[in-house]
Amino acid sequence: MAIQIRSFDNFASAIARELELASVPRRPDRLRNELSFDSLALFELYVVISEMGAVVEPEVLAEPGLTLGDLYDRVTVAVIDRDVANTLYRP
Repeated sequence: MAIQIRSFDNFASAIARELELASVPRRPDRLRNELSFDSLALFELYVVISEMGAVVEPEVLAEPGLTLGDLYDRVTVAVIDRDVANTLYRP
């Protein structure tokens, strides 16, 4: 099932739903600190992002201080890049 990325709120709600978080995270929430993501949660997050159709290097999720807002920005750019490439390079 593809998850649509229309806004940060949509993105955060999808993350909360898919990872069964108690509340919807905020843009400044750091993955490891405020959200207490361990390596398993980061892997699950990687899977959810992949289901969104974005390609994000796994190392990105290990960056110290990475916030959900930072991740949203990177995922949005990855999806836009993919969509532009698909439009420009259709056979």
